[in-house]
Amino acid sequence: MKTLPANVVVMQFLLPAACFAQLELPALNVFNYQPAPRDPFISAAAPTTLLNNADDAHGMVSGDIVHEYLETIINAIRENLYVGGVSIGDSPQQSEALINGVVFHFGDQLPLPIEQKQLATLLELSRAYGMPLQVSKDGTISILIGQIDRNGVSLLLPGFREALYQLPLEMDTQPSAIKLERRPKMKPNP
Repeated sequence: MKTLPANVVVMQFLLPAACFAQLELPALNVFNYQPAPRDPFISAAAPTTLLNNADDAHGMVSGDIVHEYLETIINAIRENLYVGGVSIGDSPQQSEALINGVVFHFGDQLPLPIEQKQLATLLELSRAYGMPLQVSKDGTISILIGQIDRNGVSLLLPGFREALYQLPLEMDTQPSAIKLERRPKMKPNP
């Protein structure tokens, strides 16, 4: 067995101790944070803010513009689209809906015709406030087909996560239970 020279053994024990001896820890300053009675990002000289203003807010902050934008699209859907029938599959991709006589599946884009004046308003709102709107060359906007169920079809706007409108299935008659006739039993002839 080989033995290590004495100076190597001394370096193994003294070198780590010498390294630790040279480190100095900084002094710790404890700071107790007291929350400010106002928002620190708003000037203290501001008499009112959106959060403490007693009046109702209008414009983009209140959601009036988004509400107007979505209401315009929903009205166009109510006026121009109807569901004539649905076929429910085992998965959403296998379900079909007959909308205005055309078959659509989950995720398909549905062209929604809209008046030119309303289209111009929607385009202005989408440009000014960054709301998503897909417009084709013929003046229709794109709506996505969402979940298809026995009650109708959920419609979504591209860029939104939640359903915009549930387009109901139009039925001519109310569903009713089918009554079966009972045939009298034949008596055997003797």
